[in-house]
Amino acid sequence: MICVGLCSGLATVPSTHATYTSRGDVAIYGNSGFTRDNGVVGGSGTKQDPFLIEGLEISPYWCGICVTNTTAYFVIRNVYVHSGQLSDLGGHGIGLDDVSNARIENSVIQDDKSGIVIATSYRGSYSNVAVVGNAIYNGGIGVIVYSPASISNVTISNNTVSGGGSLGISLESVTKATVSGNVLGFSGIYVSGSSSQLESYTITPDNFVNGRPVVFRKGCEGLTFSGSSYGELVLASCRNVHVVGVNMTNSVLAIEFAQVDGGSIMDSYMLNTTQGMSIVNSANIVVSGNNLSSSAQAYGNMIDVTSSSTISVRNNTVSGGGIRLLNTNSSTVYGNTLSGNFGLQVSGSNIRIANNYLSDGGGIGLGNGYYTARNINITGNVVSGSRITIGGYSLFFVGNGILVSCDCYPVYGALDNITISRNNLSYGNIGIHLVGATNVTVTSNNISYNDKGGVTIETCSNPGCNLPPKTSIRVYHNNFISNGGDQGSGYATWDNGYPSGGNYWSDYTGVDNCSGFYQNICPSPDGIGDTVRGVAGITADDYPLMNPYGPLDSTKPSWSTGAKLSFIDVSTTQVTLEWPPATDDTWVQSYRVFQDGRVVASVPGDTLSYRVSDLRPGASYNFTVDAGDAWANWSSEGLSSTVVMLSRPASTPPPGSGAAVNPLGLLQQYWYFIGGVAVCGSALSVFLAFRRRSNRRSGL
Repeated sequence: MICVGLCSGLATVPSTHATYTSRGDVAIYGNSGFTRDNGVVGGSGTKQDPFLIEGLEISPYWCGICVTNTTAYFVIRNVYVHSGQLSDLGGHGIGLDDVSNARIENSVIQDDKSGIVIATSYRGSYSNVAVVGNAIYNGGIGVIVYSPASISNVTISNNTVSGGGSLGISLESVTKATVSGNVLGFSGIYVSGSSSQLESYTITPDNFVNGRPVVFRKGCEGLTFSGSSYGELVLASCRNVHVVGVNMTNSVLAIEFAQVDGGSIMDSYMLNTTQGMSIVNSANIVVSGNNLSSSAQAYGNMIDVTSSSTISVRNNTVSGGGIRLLNTNSSTVYGNTLSGNFGLQVSGSNIRIANNYLSDGGGIGLGNGYYTARNINITGNVVSGSRITIGGYSLFFVGNGILVSCDCYPVYGALDNITISRNNLSYGNIGIHLVGATNVTVTSNNISYNDKGGVTIETCSNPGCNLPPKTSIRVYHNNFISNGGDQGSGYATWDNGYPSGGNYWSDYTGVDNCSGFYQNICPSPDGIGDTVRGVAGITADDYPLMNPYGPLDSTKPSWSTGAKLSFIDVSTTQVTLEWPPATDDTWVQSYRVFQDGRVVASVPGDTLSYRVSDLRPGASYNFTVDAGDAWANWSSEGLSSTVVMLSRPASTPPPGSGAAVNPLGLLQQYWYFIGGVAVCGSALSVFLAFRRRSNRRSGL
């Protein structure tokens, strides 16, 4: 049994309050702030006779009880702090800032952003703080201890943390912390700091997460961990450690590496976790073959790497969350499959992002707000249906396949030397969005069916941003297919000169009769349009390609197993066909609709329905839908099904029945004649400058 009174250096103070007294926030600054008006009910501030704050009920505006810059001994006991008015904006129940000789015990903190926060500024050293026997419910982080300067001799014991919090206990840069006997529900323990600080921690196995023990190892070397008995596994200041085949469920943080040099996390399952694993201040780590899923999506980054180097994240499956490399260098993210809200977020330098598949959620984001991204290679990734990503100030619902954005200083240089090549980016808001980036090459990407643009280039939003040189961003040999808004916009070089050429634009209306630098050798077609393709932003693609860029494709589009053709709104003479999207190694250019073996329609690749009219009542029809790509490769087996038309409107009574015809019923039956046929209009903002090549070098 741990004697908390001795560990904290404070004598146990008997309770003097049987009931709570309601009052407003308590704010104490300096030793002179321990007054009766500030909720102090006894004591003189010495070790033998500490100040006592007890028996209060507080619904705080910002912070229930906040004590700052004190050295006097004091105890906060038997208080009830709940439902802070600003809890969603960062308020907390009890806060100690630059404080020594404090004890918080037997109190209830409920529904605040953070339960108990103990922090220091960049000045001074503080010590001797205990948090004992408290109950923290339904908030954010239960107990936070954070010290950019120095705080030591911290005891956190026998507390209960439950509810929807992101973490139970967080220790950052603390010396001599003891954590014991805590029951943490689903929330775990997070640690960070120098190797010496981590090795001064004592975290005992009688801490429980979701009913299973917390396993903490420090200063270890050459160990391997496996099995399913862990509530949480924390490895600190270790070398050459491996986690293989671990199965963990229903926890916030399953595995943490802190100050680990050399090791791996492989072939493990972390199911229904909101942050599966955290790697902090570590190096030479392989994260491979793991399966992580989250239904709550409360935190977002299920593989979270911070301030580390030489990290390989490869061939993992992440569902309901994302992967983040924050301020991490010389690393690789390869072959991962992600579905869910947060996608892949990267900042740091010398990073390769390749062959990842992201669907139905976030895209790939560089910058992460205020961080730099330099020497980044993004290649061979597939991003489909991105709706959420992270970059700049826009943390959610941005919707880019690839976003490069940073509100950093210096204005330029924070996002530099970035290559984006051979990616398939489709069905998002914007395919590629560059904000404040320099020395970027965008080449050989397929960018299709994005709602608000293909490639959008902007300056940064900070005051003093100057327009970068036109040659700083080069966009060429990309295929732009049916993107909404401006398929391309911004100040950049949009081609690779002659005869290499520019980009393929699905909306380009020019012809190819001529060749040469000025396209004035006629007739002599060369696969390049004779006129430029204007780009919003007073720029142009001088040499637009007449055919999609890349080798001739022989792969046919296909559907996944179980895909089927459906019929809706079946009437006597009309029916709507609906089908799921087909997949292709490049893009689905169009769909053909067959009626009894005869082609009746061809629709763009982002259209997944078609309404057929002029059918006969009671007749049977067979319909088939084929998918095709830009090289006229058509699916081997289309989706096929048969429908029987109604013989009469459902609301029409049988002849001779004597029943009156219900005009309202007929109106309901035939509503689609008035409003049921959706007319899809596409407005493409295209700036086309048709002129001879002799004028091509006029500055566009």
